[in-house]
Amino acid sequence: MGAGTTSTRVTTTGVVESTLAGRAVGQTIADLTASFVKANRGRPVWLIRAEETTSYAPDAVTQAVTSFGDLHSKHGLRKIIAVIKMPTVRMGASIVSMSLRAAGSSLEIVVVESVEEAHALLST
Repeated sequence: MGAGTTSTRVTTTGVVESTLAGRAVGQTIADLTASFVKANRGRPVWLIRAEETTSYAPDAVTQAVTSFGDLHSKHGLRKIIAVIKMPTVRMGASIVSMSLRAAGSSLEIVVVESVEEAHALLST
């Protein structure tokens, strides 16, 4: 299976928003992280819209734990809000979150099912 696609932009409200579609593999997560670093200007919250993500490879989880941990410690990222619909992909996000917590990271990963839920969290 091929790798998924990603894109990143800064919204009019100043939020870094990335999209991820297809199958997430390690390189997809590395690309997503690199695009966040380019777009980020000290913003502590990252919105990842992964509604169209269908599956993930084991190396995506490994890459996410490493990359997201680095974003937290080196770039001041405090929270990721991820919009994920597929139950198996939600499970992968839970594994990443638990792995980061077990490593002592205080990076918060919040998984929601809809963009509306994500926007409600961003406005609080």
